[in-house]
Amino acid sequence: MQLGGKAFEQAQENLNKNLNRWVNIPHLKYYFNVSNSYVLNKIRLLFFPFRHQSWIRLVRRSEHSGQAEGYEPPRRDLNAPDLYIPVMTFVTYILLVGIRLGLNDANAAGKVDPSQGINPAKVIKSFSPDVLGMTGTTAFFIVFFEVLFFKLGFYLLNVTTDVPFLDLVSYSGYKFLGVISAMVAKIISPITWPVYVVLGYTMLCLGFFTLRSLKYIILPEGYSTLEPSARQRRVQFLFLVSAVQIFLSSVMVIWSTTKTAQKLTLFPAEREPSADIDVQPDNITQLPHVTAKTQQERWLSRLEKKWLPRVTAYCTANSYKMDELLDFLKTRSIRNRTSPKQFDEAIHTPYMALPVNTLSPEPTPLLPDLVNLSSEENLEGDRPDALLDNVDSFFEQNIDSAGRSLPSNIPYDSLAKRIAPVGECVFFAYGVVVMWGLSEREEQMVLKELEPFEEDKLSDDDIEVEEFCFHYNVFYQPRIYNDIITLKNPANYMIKLTISHAIAQSVKLALFEGRIEETIESTKHVPQILAETGKIHMTRKSVNKKIGQLFIMRINVNLVSNVLDVPEIFWSEPALTPLYTAIRGYLEINQRVDLLNQRVSVISDLLDMLKEHQTSSHGEQLEWIVIILIAFEIVIGIITISFDLSSYMKFPEAGGAKVANLLLQGASS
Repeated sequence: MQLGGKAFEQAQENLNKNLNRWVNIPHLKYYFNVSNSYVLNKIRLLFFPFRHQSWIRLVRRSEHSGQAEGYEPPRRDLNAPDLYIPVMTFVTYILLVGIRLGLNDANAAGKVDPSQGINPAKVIKSFSPDVLGMTGTTAFFIVFFEVLFFKLGFYLLNVTTDVPFLDLVSYSGYKFLGVISAMVAKIISPITWPVYVVLGYTMLCLGFFTLRSLKYIILPEGYSTLEPSARQRRVQFLFLVSAVQIFLSSVMVIWSTTKTAQKLTLFPAEREPSADIDVQPDNITQLPHVTAKTQQERWLSRLEKKWLPRVTAYCTANSYKMDELLDFLKTRSIRNRTSPKQFDEAIHTPYMALPVNTLSPEPTPLLPDLVNLSSEENLEGDRPDALLDNVDSFFEQNIDSAGRSLPSNIPYDSLAKRIAPVGECVFFAYGVVVMWGLSEREEQMVLKELEPFEEDKLSDDDIEVEEFCFHYNVFYQPRIYNDIITLKNPANYMIKLTISHAIAQSVKLALFEGRIEETIESTKHVPQILAETGKIHMTRKSVNKKIGQLFIMRINVNLVSNVLDVPEIFWSEPALTPLYTAIRGYLEINQRVDLLNQRVSVISDLLDMLKEHQTSSHGEQLEWIVIILIAFEIVIGIITISFDLSSYMKFPEAGGAKVANLLLQGASS
């Protein structure tokens, strides 16, 4: 026992000796020498710094000589910096971020509609244990670089005050108290404005506390002996430090309260496909239970999107000449392998873009119908079960246009054409074309050939584009995740047509959003000028033109452009409607339309106010014209009477009779 005790004491002594080489334990204990009353009073000071009177730190003196030996510990001095509150609030901040993300996941799962074949458990979670480590690391480096900023400023300003490094860490760490206060308000409050009130107040308190606490370092006693320029620079740096504290705290609050999951929409399962469609919708199986992104999904997100085949939507005109375009596509059946089919307001066709000087290829049959085949029949030979932890799982689970598994050694630049060797185009009557599997160069060739059929062609600056990627996977439920579309069946063009309808409406809506942005930019200065000068510099004609443009835009969005309408094909094929609704939800079309209408209403109210202002100004101008005319008439009357009086003075007899006649005429009138 004695031998074991001696060994333990020796090991503890060696540990303390080695630890003291890197960390000064007695010095570190100073910052944790706190009491309950100190913690409560310090928190009160941080929340109400304006009521605090004395900010001078207490000096600890020797009992024998009376000389200063440093500052009193936090237990005895409320103005002393400590590390207890910064460390506790730092840990609380990390935990609150996790709680916030967990609540986001719960809300997201609650909004999922199980009737559409989507299990709430399959929604990708925004919280994972990695988030806590990432949050802590980010906050640590924010404090570290802020302290380095303090040190650099002290060096440049030649601040000679001896400031311990941990003092600066303490002052930098007090920001977490205000940050967690705003986060708690965000979690508790169902509305937004209390969060900003709490954030604004806590940041104001933090700035004031930083100014008063660091004053003894940057502007110590006797600083009045400094040159005026040096004193001014120190004062400016003190305010800069306070501003940096407020800025970093606000960034941390906004980042931690707005962090959400990456965007994922699972395509709904089909129930009873209609028998009238040439190619039936996919049979969608359910995903296994996952609580976070699977290994395969993480691998796919790291795969650069440029290697996957593209899905691109262009809004190039207000409308297309659909009959003439259909006839043109029929003439390209040999050269471009087109086989157009019209579905109400849309035309779908395979399309192989070839350079102008390229000879026309021999016609080849289109892709085989893979819809009615099982997963095993689609593949050549036996396929082992895909392992999620296998780096080649992307290639094992994904297929090319012929239903074969992708080879793992395929060059990345050949991947897109292996998945989609023949592109597909969907032309919409309202001036939008959606292209599947074409390269950017091939898309430009299609747009060039489309120009003769465009009505009211948009300028190059007004053309709107939306880009996605796609691939085929027979093992996973079709989905759109971070703009990557996962499908099951290469031959099922009805699924692509359904997705294209929603994407086309989204890119058309983007055109109207761009136009309303231009209107906002051209009119946002008007209220400010009107408030400052009381005048506006817009003519009545220009205001009326703006009002007319807004009405045209609102009519196009809500009545004409089919952005809100459900395409007619989904009335005859209701089995495709859930997929169309899911894509519209992913693209947030309904929310964007509501926001667009709200913005149009606000601008319309502004222009109506301007019109009323100009109408009243025009009425005032007419009133002034009438007043001026009356004044002219009075002046002319006075001049006439003056001439008559002068005539009377020269010729009393004749003038008297004339004046009498004038008076009689005035009396009779």
